[in-house]
Formats: sequence, structure tokens, C-alpha cells
Amino acid sequence: MAKGAPLSEDEKLEILVLHPEKRSIRYIAEELGRSRRCISGFLDDPTHYGTLRSTGRPPSLTNHEHRRLLRAARTGKYTAGELVERHTLPVGRRRVCQLLNKSGKVKFKKRLAAPMMTRAHQKARVLWASEAKNWGAKFDNIIWSDEKKWNLDGPDGYNYYWADLTRRREHFSKRQNGGGGAMVWGKQDAEAYIATLSDHLLPFAHANHSDGYFFQQDNASIRTAGVVDWWYEELDIDVEVISWPAKSPDIMSRKVYDNGKRKFSTRAELMACIRQVWSELDLPLLQKLVDSMPKRCDKVVDSKGRRINY
Repeated sequence: MAKGAPLSEDEKLEILVLHPEKRSIRYIAEELGRSRRCISGFLDDPTHYGTLRSTGRPPSLTNHEHRRLLRAARTGKYTAGELVERHTLPVGRRRVCQLLNKSGKVKFKKRLAAPMMTRAHQKARVLWASEAKNWGAKFDNIIWSDEKKWNLDGPDGYNYYWADLTRRREHFSKRQNGGGGAMVWGKQDAEAYIATLSDHLLPFAHANHSDGYFFQQDNASIRTAGVVDWWYEELDIDVEVISWPAKSPDIMSRKVYDNGKRKFSTRAELMACIRQVWSELDLPLLQKLVDSMPKRCDKVVDSKGRRINY
């Protein structure tokens, strides 16, 4: 039952007048439109009525403990359970999660998966992006290539942490191979890569880019092997292969691969889904991704070669 408003000074005075006249608590309550408990509570101690505070439930953590908890959580190193154990807190993991979410300072987020990157990689990325951001219409004549892995159990690398909302998102280094799933054009040697180019790149380029084109490929060893260079020269293929900075999947327009967190029982089901998603890609989406390339390059330069979130 909701707590009513405290008695006004006029109501208190009327009670003090009616009660000595032998009026019952029920009568007074009906006259004032108040509950009998309210009238009785006032008559028990008129002098101190309304001066006692309800203590309520004591806070689960002291101010000092709360600050210490938040400071540790913002490092992103500990789970809620580890925070409870590390700081010997008088609350459980669930309560810690509630307090951290309520603070507005941190949020439980997934780390972004990305390959390892050195300062040399960052410098190379800035040099490449500084030039590429001015390519303009050249981006429309690029044939893009990439490889992608899908797992039967959904995306790998589920790695969560308490993210400080005032800092950049954290990344974790992701392994390149391993696990069960399907690889689209992955795990090839140079000869298999040449076969892929012959069977798919050349027919596509002939049908869609008869006036010339550029071909984008990353720096994996099979792409840069001598036999691949020989193949380009031997067939006298008039194509400019675009140099691509290492460790830079974030620059590439690769969000066409996203297909949620679905799980599959067999590889056949997974491959069927991949083919369906691929067949449903529309040109406006692809064009939007290509049009975003200059902005991606600007972000790389602005971030001094660090990873970008795009």
C-alpha cells in the first residue's frame, strides 16, 4: 500500500481538539479522510510526528567500495565475478553487474576481433590511405576480393569485457585458422589461387569492365607468390593489382559478409545459407560500401594508422 502524505498542521490541530472530546480514532479518521493507522500514529507521539526517518535498506557498497569497483572495472581486465573476489565485496556477481550498468561509466561489450598490428603496419596504412583517399572514380573500377570464414557455431571470438565508455573500443588478436566451419576461398596454395582467378576473375572482368579495371587483393603469401606474377605476365593480362596494406581488414568494404549469429548442424546447411545470402546481395548495398572508401581512408589517416570502427 502506498504511503499517504503527512498530516498538515491544520489536521494535527483538529485531531488534538477532537481526541480530548472522547471522539474515537475511527470517527476522527472519517472526518479527516485519513486512515486509522495515520491518526493512531500521530496520537502515539504528537511531539515527534514526522521527524523520524525510515532507515530503509542499507546500501550494498560504501562510497569508497563503489569507487574502487568502478575504477577496477574501467581497466577492462576483470569479469564481474573476478571483481567480487579481487576486492572482497559483500555482494554477488549479479549485483556488481547492476551497479556497473547503472553507473553510466562502463558497459559490457564485445571486443572487436582484429589481427595483430605493429607500428610499422600503422605507418604503412597511413601512407596508403593518404594516397587512396584521392582516387575518386577509381574506386568504381576496382574488382574487390577477399576470403571469409563462417563457423558452424556462429561467429568466433566471443570476447566480452567491461568497456570504459570514455575510451576507444578494445580489440583482441584473432587466430587465422582452426575450428570447424566453411572457408570461402580459404586455405589455397598459389596454383589453386590462379585457378580461381582464371575461372572467376577473368570472366567477371570481361563481362563488366571491358574498358579496364583494377584488382584488389591482400598480401597473403599465395597472392604475392612468384608464380602468380608469372601468370599475370604470361597471359598478358592488362590489370593493375592494387597494393593493399597488411593487417587491414577494417579498411575493406567487407560488411557484405555479415549474416548474424545463426548456427548450423552440418556444413551443407552452412554452405546453402552462404550461397543464398550471396545471391540476395543488391547493388545499392555494394555501391554504398564502395562509396564509403574515401571516408575510411580519412579515418585511417586521422587515427594515425590505428584500427578504425566503420
